[in-house]
Amino acid sequence: MGDIIEKRPGKIAEVLLGGVLIILTTFVPYLNLINIFPFAGIILSGAFATWVYIIRHQARLSYNEAFMLGAQSGFVGGAFLLFVIYLLLEKARNLSTAEFQKVLADWGGRMPADSGDLYRQVMTVVNAPMGIKAVSFLVSMVLIGLIFAPLCGLGSRLTVYLLKRQARKSAK
Repeated sequence: MGDIIEKRPGKIAEVLLGGVLIILTTFVPYLNLINIFPFAGIILSGAFATWVYIIRHQARLSYNEAFMLGAQSGFVGGAFLLFVIYLLLEKARNLSTAEFQKVLADWGGRMPADSGDLYRQVMTVVNAPMGIKAVSFLVSMVLIGLIFAPLCGLGSRLTVYLLKRQARKSAK
C-alpha cells in the first residue's frame, strides 16, 4: 500500500502577500523602520505569509514546506522590489535629464563663442539613450531573489516552529 499524498491548497495568494509585504517594509514611511534590524522586513514578510497560509487553510506545514513557501515569497518580493526600483529610477532619470538639459541650454547662452563644440558634445551625452538591458535586469532579479528567498524562508520556518511549540504547550 503506497503512501497517501496530501493535496495542499494553493499558495499563490500567500506568496504574493509575502512579496508585497517586502515592498511595503521597504518603501512605506515608518513601516520601513523595521529594517533598522537587518533583513527584519524580509524575514517577517515570510513569517507573516506562512502564518496567513496556516491560519487560512488550517494546514500543517513541515519545516521544508514552510521554507519553500517563504522562499517563493522572497523570490517574488525581490523581483517586485527590483521592478519598483527600476520604475522609480526611470522616472528620476527622465526628470533629471530634462532639468539637466534646461541647465545646459541656459549655460549654452552664456558660453564663449569658441566653446560650441564642447556644448554639442555635452548635449550628445545628455541626449544619449540610457537604460538597463533586459538581460542585466533579469539577472539582477534572479540574484536579488536568491538573496531574499532564504531570508524569507527562515521567517517561515520560524513561524512553523513557534506555532508547533504553542500547540505542544496548549496540548499539555
